[in-house]
Amino acid sequence: PCPLNKIQQIFRSNRSDTDMEQDRRTFIKDILKDAWKYTPSHLVPGLCGFLSIFVFTRLLSPEEYAKYILVLTSVAFAANIGFGWLNFSALRFFDESKSESGPFFSTCAASFFLSLSLISFIGYVLIFVLKRLGISGAYDLPFALGVFLLASKTVFDLFLIILRAERLPLRFSLLRTADSIIKLVLGVLFVSIFKWAHEGLLWGMIISFSVLSLYEVLHSRIYLSIRFRMFSKVIMKSMLRYGFPLMGAAITGTALSLADRYMLSFFRSYDEVGIYSAGYRFAEMLIETPGSILLLAYTPLLLQKFNTELREEFGQVIVQPLRLVLITILPLAAASAFLSKDLGRLFLGARFTGVHEIFPWICSGIFFSCLNQVFTRVFELKKATRLVLMISGLAAGTNIVLNLVLIPEFGYMGAALATTAAYLIQLAASVKMSRVYIPVPLPLSTLFVSIAATSAMCAVIVLLSGYLEEPAWIALPSKVLTGAFSYAAILLLLREPTITAFLHSSRGRLHSDP
Repeated sequence: PCPLNKIQQIFRSNRSDTDMEQDRRTFIKDILKDAWKYTPSHLVPGLCGFLSIFVFTRLLSPEEYAKYILVLTSVAFAANIGFGWLNFSALRFFDESKSESGPFFSTCAASFFLSLSLISFIGYVLIFVLKRLGISGAYDLPFALGVFLLASKTVFDLFLIILRAERLPLRFSLLRTADSIIKLVLGVLFVSIFKWAHEGLLWGMIISFSVLSLYEVLHSRIYLSIRFRMFSKVIMKSMLRYGFPLMGAAITGTALSLADRYMLSFFRSYDEVGIYSAGYRFAEMLIETPGSILLLAYTPLLLQKFNTELREEFGQVIVQPLRLVLITILPLAAASAFLSKDLGRLFLGARFTGVHEIFPWICSGIFFSCLNQVFTRVFELKKATRLVLMISGLAAGTNIVLNLVLIPEFGYMGAALATTAAYLIQLAASVKMSRVYIPVPLPLSTLFVSIAATSAMCAVIVLLSGYLEEPAWIALPSKVLTGAFSYAAILLLLREPTITAFLHSSRGRLHSDP
């Protein structure tokens, strides 16, 4: 009998160019349709994130905001080290363990308590040693509060993972939405009324995570399945084998994005950490939110296509989400950079005015990171996840070295330059190494059209800036709407392939409907 790939070749050779073009249009439409479904789980949290930056950069000084960010980054790093393997494994093995839910949940619960105890002990020893060495100033943060936040956040994240595994997007979205609103309301209450400064924001997060996790415990009745005597060494070993390589990649990725905060606090001041962190968080919400929605949408579709398409031609499939990232994230990053002063005046407090100096570099780095996510899917599809760890390690190491060189002299500007360079190196390495497994053609037509449309949009923004500056709440929306209209008009005028394919697909559906 013929091998499977031979049958695929015969089948593919008998397909007409029209059929393949129709498949491409359908694939793009499916990505956009799924992205729309994921939008609610990011929309309200994103809006709350904007409001939190608007409010807290006015209620807190840069120093207090820096302390808040440093606790969050410490907790994020500790979560990746202590619980990253558990999160990845819970998502992977949940469906396989439905028939043995008792041992699975009991093993997860026992693993959580063991990891929390170990990571708390290591953290306490580390802080004790740093104080003994006389370098505790930059790390003298509320340790006990950080442990509570780590525990509550980890439990909440595990429930979100279970909801994803059970394919319950409505409850997933409701839980994330409720968490965003509760954290914002409690944070404002504790800071403005009780004057708790950065501790108020942390207590708001702890209460939100704890209350919502308790609700899920009672609603799902998961406590009925947890018996520590049902702990399974077999499940534990399987989860460790699967989760540890991915955890390594998550740790290096966290180090890449967060190391500069600690170096700024050590070499410079809390004020610079606060200004840099506010700018970075703001840029992430502007650019990474749509990037995350696209990532959630196209990853399952790529996996489905990978199991049915001819492997040698799969690069033509991956190029479709690459086109979408180029035509959406590139203009967002460019517009955010050119509108940095307007954004800062409208959303950030007066003490954070230095953000606009580093905003263009931060936006560039995040754009490179979003592009890298497309090429990272190649390694995941081919099960070459060790390369994800190697490339992340290379980028993280580059970032640390450049930060050591640039931060003492240039402060937060040096941190922004170092991070942008590291993300660019990460992207270049991913593009080069992914070609060994699946060559992804560079979509030159989309790239040129997107650059041309983005350049025209930025020119319009600059032109308007000469005539429209005040008030900021009128100037910024006017520039955004005019720039977006000009960008979309040029994409349509130049007939960008992705937009053309989507419009043809939509038009065909309308004609086919009775």
